[in-house]
Amino acid sequence: MTVYKCLLIYFVSLHLCITSLCVRTKYIARSDCPKGFFHLFNDTTKACVCFEDNTAYFGNNHRFGAENPQFDRLGCQRSCESHPECKYWTFSKPSEAGEEGLCYLKTKRGNMKYNLTDYVSGSKKCRLPEWQGQILLAIICNLYILQHLVLLIIHWVILEDPLLTARKL
Repeated sequence: MTVYKCLLIYFVSLHLCITSLCVRTKYIARSDCPKGFFHLFNDTTKACVCFEDNTAYFGNNHRFGAENPQFDRLGCQRSCESHPECKYWTFSKPSEAGEEGLCYLKTKRGNMKYNLTDYVSGSKKCRLPEWQGQILLAIICNLYILQHLVLLIIHWVILEDPLLTARKL
């Protein structure tokens, strides 16, 4: 992986983490949830969550699934994050491994259908469990970049500094 790819991944990951909530579930005493979080259907714990497995949101489409294929729910959530009009998403899981699923971008959460095992839905601000790997990748890339910057500085100071070169002669 080149330094430029690592820089790109690092800054995109850092921006997304800073500008969005980096948690998946939050418990609060009040009956309402923060923006982008909601109570699950028939959940007595009153937990506020940001995605729900086996659930599809119908209607309120900003972009239809055939226009927005994605490989996984994380790609679907990120697609929603990159569209200002999108507030929620529904991902139709692919029928076979390696294929793309369909990602529907939604302007609001509504018309929920439960117990649909081929779907998962959530909010724009959701940090899915898979996101942890993206943060780790950004840290690794950051260390890689730091290592190369140190080597570049050492190279410049030792090999290209005119005063050091004159002293060697």
